[in-house]
Amino acid sequence: MTTRRCPSTAPRLVTGFWGTVRSARALLLACTIAASQGCGSSEERLDPRPTPTTETPTSETPPATSETPPPTSETPPPTADPGEGDPLADLAEPVREDEVVTALPSALAQPTLAAGTCEEVAETPVRVLPRSSAMSIVGAHDRFFLAGYEPLEGGREQVSIVELVPGQAPRLVVSIPVEAPVPAARRTAAPALGLVGAAGDEAQELGVAWIDEQAVVHAAFFDPARPAPRPVDLRLASADLRFSPALTRIGLLRVVAATIAIPENVPEGQPPRTAMRMHVARVDGTGRLVGSHDVTPRAGAGSHPVFSAGAGAQSELFFLDARVALSVLHRVTFDAEAVPAEATVARPINLSAEPPSFAIVHLAGHDLAAYAAVGNMATRAVGLVELGGTENPDPVVPGLGYGQPLTVSGVSRALDAVVASEAPSAVTPDAPHEVRVRSIRYAGSRTLGAPLVLSGALRPAIASTDDGVLGVAIEGGLVRFVRCG
Repeated sequence: MTTRRCPSTAPRLVTGFWGTVRSARALLLACTIAASQGCGSSEERLDPRPTPTTETPTSETPPATSETPPPTSETPPPTADPGEGDPLADLAEPVREDEVVTALPSALAQPTLAAGTCEEVAETPVRVLPRSSAMSIVGAHDRFFLAGYEPLEGGREQVSIVELVPGQAPRLVVSIPVEAPVPAARRTAAPALGLVGAAGDEAQELGVAWIDEQAVVHAAFFDPARPAPRPVDLRLASADLRFSPALTRIGLLRVVAATIAIPENVPEGQPPRTAMRMHVARVDGTGRLVGSHDVTPRAGAGSHPVFSAGAGAQSELFFLDARVALSVLHRVTFDAEAVPAEATVARPINLSAEPPSFAIVHLAGHDLAAYAAVGNMATRAVGLVELGGTENPDPVVPGLGYGQPLTVSGVSRALDAVVASEAPSAVTPDAPHEVRVRSIRYAGSRTLGAPLVLSGALRPAIASTDDGVLGVAIEGGLVRFVRCG
């Protein structure tokens, strides 16, 4: 069995990885992982059950990149939705009464679920952005904020941000026009959304970042109670549409990271190749660009940025250098002025899937990565490993079927971490996908709770309110409410 690599995200030489390992300890760690997991041998299998016999598909989705330089004209400021009487007036379809969770079950206030188990707390999901595909979601105190791309008539497009309080109808916060719209069929990743206010008042400022048809990354920051966002020129061009940007607040600055696809020079007659790079932009409180940085390791690559922080810690940037067999998960720390340090190896990852997707969660002093993996017989799977460890991955989603790539999302909480993973529902490549929600706990050792299956769901993103309500955003502009014991 062989694994076909994606030329757009896997660099040309596997040996390039060793250039990123700058200490004997990291080299020994990578070799230990490769030996213990067999570098793709049967020991790597995430599924202990008999292997399926379905032939593995070989097609891959081509990258969506552009060589068009960023526009030089100033982008006009966006305007809030004009329908003041009806905050949902700009949406394609109004939210029906039977789609609004008017009262969450009282069990939410006094959880009675056994530790590690999850259940859906509303039979009907809430529709917040009917025209959107993938959405991003963040939890802020007692509510959620969501962001998604919305195609409009005449080929236009906008980024819409919605506020959702469990038990109430969603409220449209603002819609920002995309000056160079992208056809809906090419949108597979959501815009980035983050809380970037001062500590304790994060909900008073939101940040959103998006990519346009010219592969330029834009961002805007605003108070959701008085939205008047103005796009910021981040000078990040040639972004890869397959990967969402990421943003966070570090000190007094806002930081945006994006996957940049730079065409490589190849001999005439050979297929084109792109070098995947990880770039970071720093913006001050006035919206002024302070600095830009390429944080990609020497002789390495980078894609799929994720900002994450443990309890009371400053955000760190994680991204993946995707390889055919042994990939590398990198970590970037920042100083008080949000200046990035040199990337270091967080964990070698065996058999990461293409295109990569992963989530970072923190629990009881442990940093964990849940990632889309190549499982048994090249099936789609999701593994869970500890950063800095050498153990084989735990199967969040055991290898079962094939079909489209999987999306992974996670959220850290005080007593547990929760991962929402896309999964095939059966072996066949055309089998519908579903989302599995699993709780992770530590009680002497790491345990995975039984999965809650959300049928017919795709591209999950998960967040939590302060009182433990989980919101799972899925394709189609829907949100499903979950709680875990």
